[in-house]
Amino acid sequence: MELDFIFREIFLGCLYTIDIHEAISARCIVYMEHDLDVNIAKYIIENGKNLVIYHLGDERGDKTTDAYQFAQAILRNYFHKHIFEREDYRSKTFWMPNGYRNGIGRGPNNTVKPATKRKRLARFIGWLDNSESINGERKSFKHVAGNIPAHLDCVPMPGFGGNFSPHLYSTLMEESVFAPCPAGNAKETIRLFDVLETGCIPITLRHEFLQDTRMLAPCPYVFIKTWEQLQEVIIQQSLPDSKSHYEANQTKVVNHWRMIKANASNIAKRCVLL
Repeated sequence: MELDFIFREIFLGCLYTIDIHEAISARCIVYMEHDLDVNIAKYIIENGKNLVIYHLGDERGDKTTDAYQFAQAILRNYFHKHIFEREDYRSKTFWMPNGYRNGIGRGPNNTVKPATKRKRLARFIGWLDNSESINGERKSFKHVAGNIPAHLDCVPMPGFGGNFSPHLYSTLMEESVFAPCPAGNAKETIRLFDVLETGCIPITLRHEFLQDTRMLAPCPYVFIKTWEQLQEVIIQQSLPDSKSHYEANQTKVVNHWRMIKANASNIAKRCVLL
């Protein structure tokens, strides 16, 4: 779901193949997968090639990491402390942003619609009835979101993104100044990166990966302790005194996201050149 992000931001200009025998002709192979096959990792190494594993889709931190032992470097999204701090591969594991939904990337001029020209104060589009959301965040958010319809446009949709095309989803989000980002199956929800890519200011809880300097910290987002505080925070943001700061706050968020993407790309390049 985030391959646009990987192809445009992380490995722009690289060659891709789904044929492992064709890949063996390269000096260094970046093996991208969510269910890692140890035999493929061993095959790459046995052919005298450098191996970088890009481990995708491990939302709950429960996928096998047995292939990590064969890699010169490991890139992965979804921060799980027990994986990133494991002694035998801690020094070669690097965090990558989860990335935005395919089709959401900005136009050719890479422009962001200014916050002062956006029509909505806050908007959420997505799945509210996710019973598996971390710590029941979606349920908590749903309970509060219905109380502030004048300030928060909440559009419940079945599954991720519902029936909206990426273009429509992106266009609607680009009309909002703020965007609540309740966790889904993982705290590091793709929704946060969709929001950043569309130039919204995230409203989120203080999850661990947002406070770790190896990940996104320090973040210029709007933080709340619980979703019960959302109504108070959004109403405060609707006051005239707050509106004068929208564009400055948005600029901080946009620059922060650009820096994170550039840093991720640089890390990936260094790993390939090991």
